[in-house]
Amino acid sequence: MNAADIGYRFRNGEVGNVADHPTAPFPAPILVNDRGEGFFPHAFCAGEVMLMPVCRGLAMGWAAAPEVGGALLSIFAGNPDAPTDESVATLLSRDGLRALIADLQSIDRQLGEG
Repeated sequence: MNAADIGYRFRNGEVGNVADHPTAPFPAPILVNDRGEGFFPHAFCAGEVMLMPVCRGLAMGWAAAPEVGGALLSIFAGNPDAPTDESVATLLSRDGLRALIADLQSIDRQLGEG
């Protein structure tokens, strides 16, 4: 799986995780600078990187989104002891939500017992 496949996994929230293709880790190590920013593969431009803050922890909220048959999901980076203004919101269909859950479960399985 290449970087473009990793970034564009849900294809607008409609494609689910495929059991025989576990969610792959990034193809190369993520470099983090002394300011706590990481160089991540660009989700949509193969070969390019994005500099993003690496936050510890997250909070999540959601609302039903009947217009897409799913949910409006918001993920906030940080924690109460180190809050940030970094966040993302997305509309996910039920299939997209299930794909996200399957991806997280795949990552958990690959990390093993711990």
